[in-house]
Amino acid sequence: MSWLLPSIIATAVGTALLSFVYCYLYFIDRKRYLAIWALSWFVYFIRFMFMLGLITDQRNEAFLIGNQLACLLSGIILLWGTYQFIEKPFPKVWFFCSGIGVVWIIVSISFHFSFLKMAIPTFTFLAMVYIWTGLTFVKSGVTPSSEIKITGFAFIAWGLHKGNYPFLRPVVWFAPWGYLLAAMLEFIVALGMLLVYFRKARDDLKEGKYFLQKAQEIGKIGTWELDVRKNELSWTEENYKIFGIPLGTQLTYETFLACVHPDDRDYVNKEWKASFDNKSYDITHRLLVDGKVKWVREKAELEFDENRECIRGVGVAQDITELKELEARLQQSQKMESIGNLAGGIAHDFNNILFPIVGMAELLMEDLPADSLEYENAQEILKAGRRGSELVKQILAFSRRADHKMIPFRIQPILEEVLKLSRFTIPADIEISDDIRDDCGLILGDAAQIHQVAMNLMTNAYHAVEQSGGTISFHLRETVFGIEDLPAASLDPGPYAVLSISDTGCGIEPDHMGRIFDPYFTTKEQGKGTGLGLAVAYGIIKEHRGDIRVKSEPGKGSTFEIYLPLMEKSSQTESVKRLETHPNGTERILLVDDEEAAVQVESLMLEKLGYKVTACFSSGEAFNTFKADPHAFDLVITDMAMPKVTGDALARELNAIRPDIPIIICTGFSERINKLNPKLTAVNGILNKPISKSEMAHMVRKVLDEAKDSS
Repeated sequence: MSWLLPSIIATAVGTALLSFVYCYLYFIDRKRYLAIWALSWFVYFIRFMFMLGLITDQRNEAFLIGNQLACLLSGIILLWGTYQFIEKPFPKVWFFCSGIGVVWIIVSISFHFSFLKMAIPTFTFLAMVYIWTGLTFVKSGVTPSSEIKITGFAFIAWGLHKGNYPFLRPVVWFAPWGYLLAAMLEFIVALGMLLVYFRKARDDLKEGKYFLQKAQEIGKIGTWELDVRKNELSWTEENYKIFGIPLGTQLTYETFLACVHPDDRDYVNKEWKASFDNKSYDITHRLLVDGKVKWVREKAELEFDENRECIRGVGVAQDITELKELEARLQQSQKMESIGNLAGGIAHDFNNILFPIVGMAELLMEDLPADSLEYENAQEILKAGRRGSELVKQILAFSRRADHKMIPFRIQPILEEVLKLSRFTIPADIEISDDIRDDCGLILGDAAQIHQVAMNLMTNAYHAVEQSGGTISFHLRETVFGIEDLPAASLDPGPYAVLSISDTGCGIEPDHMGRIFDPYFTTKEQGKGTGLGLAVAYGIIKEHRGDIRVKSEPGKGSTFEIYLPLMEKSSQTESVKRLETHPNGTERILLVDDEEAAVQVESLMLEKLGYKVTACFSSGEAFNTFKADPHAFDLVITDMAMPKVTGDALARELNAIRPDIPIIICTGFSERINKLNPKLTAVNGILNKPISKSEMAHMVRKVLDEAKDSS
């Protein structure tokens, strides 16, 4: 047995080194399983210390118990560390079994059981621990590699060898070879565990690098490093993409500066030099990449030598172009909100001005011969007033402050007005041709919105031919689509007005065709477009249950075709007849408005229709008049925007006196009217100024008849 002492010493030294290596790795990487594995090998090292004690005193029970316990605990701790490595909970049954093993070792040695009785349970349990550890490694899938399989099978072989120990130990000639085999398996397992750790660390590093790269791609963030003394610049892959430079290009500070927008270069260079004097380098500037402007934000930290000279800069560059576009959209939205507020005020005042003009012109026409010059003059006044009213509607529609009323109308006059306006504003070298068929029927929709669509498309066509000249064509025709020849799946079979607006301009690039209806998308130079024209047109046409299609070829021009459903012929006739009739009555009406001209026009309209009118010029006067005799009136018509008490507030006060009194509110424009729900308030109807006699007649008769039916 002369070989035993040096073998134990050599193995103990190797095991101690393994414990040291795992301790070192733990302090570097701070992985918990490394600390547990280090503890396992240290406990196994303690086992060899007990074995050295047994060589000197073979009958010392304490050394024998310590040897067996160290062997058992080392295996259990090794298994525990393996579960930590594969990130799974450690089965508590192993702690329970190891507790039984500890008790068995102490009892069997203390009561001097035979070697086989003492060793078979202990080493069978140890064999199970090592075999289970090996299987855990093989099945874990933590890192699919040959290293983890070799380590797992080495553990299994080591476990099988442990299980044979009670039977092979008494064979004297096999003892040295058995010890050698155990030592070899021990070190194969230990080295295999190290290889598995390094493989996992490499895989984690690779995965971390992948996630970092993906994070940079998603966030559009690139990192850079500049050696100031050598003027050597290095970028990550994302930085190359941001700056539009081929990957692998040799970089210097001057290379970076050349990518900066010419208008921003002095600013960027100045800020970079200023950062040498401890000023933070955190700037936003533009790049010019392939002729397109990009916005980036850059931030860096600088390193200095003992002489306070900058030697190195490390930083990041983030592409914030989309953020800048969102900021621009927000500013545009805020601007639109301001325009909307202004438009509301303008609409109210302008409609109050237009109302007497429109109303008086309409009343004049009733009193004048149809073939007289005065009648024609009054008719022109009425047309001008209505155009002014439509203009107000367009302003409110543009600022999203008007509800769109769908009424029957002919599209021909709208297109003629657009063409007339365009011929005044578009240069004479651009030819405008039209073919507007008069037989095209009525459309149910919002005339102001269709006017806006036509103007947007005309403007778009003009910009396309502005530089080189050309022709803009307007064509309107009526056609009937069957199920098989529908131009778009969203349309229903039936009669349609087809408006075609074409130009012979620059055309649209194929790459842009899928985005032309996107909000804020534009290929025009700054100041020539907001990117909203086609988007607004598309939305309006869809609201009218129509569709818009575009055909274009670069260098040959574009054609936009709009499909709008037409009303049935019977419906058209009924609508025209309904609008031409003026229902009348003899009921008593209380009329309230703070504008004297509006009261005069409304009174004349109502009296011509046969009604008896009592006029008031303030809410207070109207309240006192009504309170004095609530049943003296069959209907109240009140303006909305009046000093002290508004129309809706007056309606509630009158309704409190007499709940069944029908009330109509008139308005030039009011946000409160837009939010008003007649079903939930004392209001029975709403009229928008300027009010025509026909609208007044129909609304008054409708409200009065409904009030009679409900009483």
